Amino acid sequence: MDFITQWFQGNLDIVFFIYGLAFIVMGIVILVHPKGDSEFTIANTLWLLACFGLTHGSNELLDMWSIIKGRSDLLDVVRWFALITSYVFLFEFGRRLFRLSISSSSGWQTKLSGLLVWWLLPLLGIFILIPAAISNDFWKIGSINTRYFLGLIGGLLIGSGFSLYYSANRKILEPLNVRKYFLIGSMAFIIYGILGGLVVPKADFFPSNWLNTNSFFSTVKIPVQVFRAICAIAATWAVAGMLKIFNWEIRTKLEDAQKELKQQLRESERKFMEVVESSSDMIHSIDTDCIIIYSNKKGHELLGFSREEIIGKHFSDIYRLEGWEDTEVIMKKLIHEGSMIIDNAKAIRKNKHKIDIVLYLMAMYDYNGEFLGARLRVRDVSERANLENELKARVEELEEFYDMAIGRELKMAELKEIILDLKKED
Repeated sequence: MDFITQWFQGNLDIVFFIYGLAFIVMGIVILVHPKGDSEFTIANTLWLLACFGLTHGSNELLDMWSIIKGRSDLLDVVRWFALITSYVFLFEFGRRLFRLSISSSSGWQTKLSGLLVWWLLPLLGIFILIPAAISNDFWKIGSINTRYFLGLIGGLLIGSGFSLYYSANRKILEPLNVRKYFLIGSMAFIIYGILGGLVVPKADFFPSNWLNTNSFFSTVKIPVQVFRAICAIAATWAVAGMLKIFNWEIRTKLEDAQKELKQQLRESERKFMEVVESSSDMIHSIDTDCIIIYSNKKGHELLGFSREEIIGKHFSDIYRLEGWEDTEVIMKKLIHEGSMIIDNAKAIRKNKHKIDIVLYLMAMYDYNGEFLGARLRVRDVSERANLENELKARVEELEEFYDMAIGRELKMAELKEIILDLKKED
């Protein structure tokens, strides 16, 4: 035991380093962990615990520095303000955590929660500063009172708050297997509150003249900072484990968003297919080998095929494109330009009858820009072609009639001239 005591006494700077580093790590872990838009109420108060970890950890590193390099008035002032500030954050986090963890049917906890009002911290500040101001050592008495009023109470509130918060949210938290983190975190902060809030530097008033760092060391033979460091490590591990609830929440929200997106995509696809199936145009899809892989209702009925018969046929089995006999040339141009319109085209029906069509081709690509095939929109213009042919025939008839009429008039004019000439001769 003497060896252990001597080792800790001779290496107290290492203890302070581990002690301070543990709390700083806790603060950083809390701050960098994503908690935005969380529905867990604790998320809105964890920043206070992070600030405690950073400021109190820095204070312990300054204590280490004072052991290695020696004390100075400036360093003592900075350490004092770091200690006071850290315990302010600790107490305020404990106050808020305890209040948000209490349900309306919690009995005595509800009554205690009613006392933890926002102005309690300024009130305790008065009890801390006034005795320190009238004492012979403002800095020492101020730090001792801070440990009593903020460190002790804050640690107990946090320990109780973690336990109550888990109980209040048991239905959600129990399946996440985080009970051990809340339990260990609760115990770590309660013990830390006692060791950091009751075991203070020795002074000439009760209870610091009876329970202090010197009396603790004389009894236990190990500096109290060692046990505080152990509590800091346990608290950091527990808080890091508690933060898993936000990972679960984010993962759940992502899964819900994916389900909603898939549902929207299915609904969009359903509406799209309704439009496609009810279209008055033929719509076909072909793959990279120009094989028809989809046909809407109009696309096979107009051609006299069943859906099963037309799917699997080659593009060239159905379509004849004037000036585009080579389908490979068509596909290369389509891949390059993205879309094409071919006016002079024909579709071959099952009975080998050809109908005039206008063909609209649109290339399809995947997310990586790879060509997947094409979607064809085919418009039957055979009636229009028939009307155009009939109109053309009518025009030709009119032109022929016109030519005949003009020829007749010319003949009549010639006959009139001949008759006039004969009359003159008579």
